[in-house]
Amino acid sequence: MRPLVTFACCYPWLCTELPASISPPWLRARHGGNGACGLRTSYLRLLVICGVALACMLAGCSKVRLVYNNADWLVVTYVKGYLDLTSQQKKQLRTELRQALNQYRHEDLRSTVAFMRTVGKYAADGLTEPELDELINTLMRLYETGVAKAASVFAPTMVDLSAAQIAHLYRELAHYNRDYREKYLAISLSERQDERAIRAVTYVEKWTGELSRAQRDMVLGISRSSPDLFQTWYDYDIAMQRELLKLLRAGAPVDEVQAHLTGWWLLQSGRGTELAQQKERLIRGMRMFVHALDSSFTPEQREHLLRRIFALADELEPLFLGPETTVATVTS
Repeated sequence: MRPLVTFACCYPWLCTELPASISPPWLRARHGGNGACGLRTSYLRLLVICGVALACMLAGCSKVRLVYNNADWLVVTYVKGYLDLTSQQKKQLRTELRQALNQYRHEDLRSTVAFMRTVGKYAADGLTEPELDELINTLMRLYETGVAKAASVFAPTMVDLSAAQIAHLYRELAHYNRDYREKYLAISLSERQDERAIRAVTYVEKWTGELSRAQRDMVLGISRSSPDLFQTWYDYDIAMQRELLKLLRAGAPVDEVQAHLTGWWLLQSGRGTELAQQKERLIRGMRMFVHALDSSFTPEQREHLLRRIFALADELEPLFLGPETTVATVTS
């Protein structure tokens, strides 16, 4: 999985499907993108609920706090359809999630907000190449920490699934994959490119305000020219799904399942040459895209973007927890 998600807090064209080829697959799968299927999609999208990316999409401090303070309940509600959890399993998963969220708010949220403020500071007078490199490196560290924690939270739940629950998961994944094929792989390349390009403009304008015709054309052109990896990522995710199901059916230990999830979600273990080469190409493309769009901003667009960045940082900052504080959540 491409480690670009946290940049969504600051530069919208790296969020969701912008452009789809460099966006995080767990955000793409139900909105379109280059292919992420089922389990990785559901779990990693849940990390967004616990993290900053979803908060970026929410309007208003009260909503941000509501999501953070009730993330454990939201996550369990989301995954229970895939896993058919028992009441005890749901309770245990909520406990694990609550502990992970508290740890995040103790240890990592301050770093995330500091990162956002740094983006705002650098973006105020236009990003330089060294500044962008620094932000990307920081982003990758924050992302890697978050994904590793997500794998550690979900692995114990996975190994606790019964044979019937594993069969239920298999059916849910098969249903999800079928829907994905029908929605994204059954349409033509030009249709996928057009849909992706329209989404790209929409998301950028949420952060910058209305783009000029020239800016829209630039975003549309870059998005349409992004590599089409829908089928490639789909094939990779199918293979990783099968390996996970194999581990679960064999009663693999939790550390082995956790390693598989980390390899799938973070390290992209077992990916083919095409996907391996694509990572560096996408990062280079991201740099070019950010610089091109950043240099085209009008003063009004830059002000609009900075207001969004700093407003979100201000909303998240009160969510820092002291060393003895815990999060109260809603009850099922």
